[in-house]
Amino acid sequence: MKQTIFGVLFFTFYSLFAQVEITNIKLPKIILSEYDSILSSSVDRMAPVMSQFLGINIKDSLDLNKKKDFGRYEEINRISDSISIYVDANNTNFRVHFWSSIPPPPPLMENKRYSKLKIENLSAYNELMEKKWDSMAVALEKQWDIERRQHQIAYPVYIFNNSSKKTIIQNPVGGSINKDLYVILEGIDKNGEWQPINYWEQFSFVCGTGHRNYVLNPKSFLIVAIKKYSGYYRTKLRVKFKNFDDIHYSNVFDGYIDYCQFDKHEVLEDLNLRFSYRGVEYLRERVNRTFLDK
Repeated sequence: MKQTIFGVLFFTFYSLFAQVEITNIKLPKIILSEYDSILSSSVDRMAPVMSQFLGINIKDSLDLNKKKDFGRYEEINRISDSISIYVDANNTNFRVHFWSSIPPPPPLMENKRYSKLKIENLSAYNELMEKKWDSMAVALEKQWDIERRQHQIAYPVYIFNNSSKKTIIQNPVGGSINKDLYVILEGIDKNGEWQPINYWEQFSFVCGTGHRNYVLNPKSFLIVAIKKYSGYYRTKLRVKFKNFDDIHYSNVFDGYIDYCQFDKHEVLEDLNLRFSYRGVEYLRERVNRTFLDK
């Protein structure tokens, strides 16, 4: 019995902290943060991708208990053929917290809108709105303290710069805060063809303030987590990664999903409803971006 317990503990420790050598590239250790609960993910339709930026310019180890470093912004030339991507599907103990979008504070009322709303005291109104936001922020922070200890089962995805020069990894404008890369999961359907099982969600309006791309150093990793699904359909999976105009695919691995995740019908209907008024070419570009096609 003691030997069995020791074996389980050794396997868990090795899965989390040992370096795995894949095609002569050693994967960094990932030290996981503390948690209160672990959630599995099952869906009944094709869902938007859930990914989470974890760290950049990692070589030996990444400690998820420390504050994220998003790297420095630099104007450099992009190297298109230096990127390789690997999913460590063997790390069955991997789990992270996926951050949600942070709502902006309510806007203060401008003088030009004063007469329309007939607010008697503009400064008092703005002060009230600020107090409401402060109260909301305190409540949100308490909720986040609880949620950040609720982790979800995920795959660690390693993006490696296999060159001797720095390169640029695209940080998309046009998604939510937890979609830091153009990545989706694909699976093999019953016809033996690779098809997306989730999609990259887009919004009708975006703000690019403060946007910057990632600079990945030579022989270094950018690491993200992507949600792992559960279901009854066993298939081959891979991660599809788009970096500017280049498409990269990860290694192929086994996984379980719900077969309905292959159904694009609702996603395409929604895109057509929101963007068809802009014309055929614009709609086609939106569909291509949704599924990371060229």
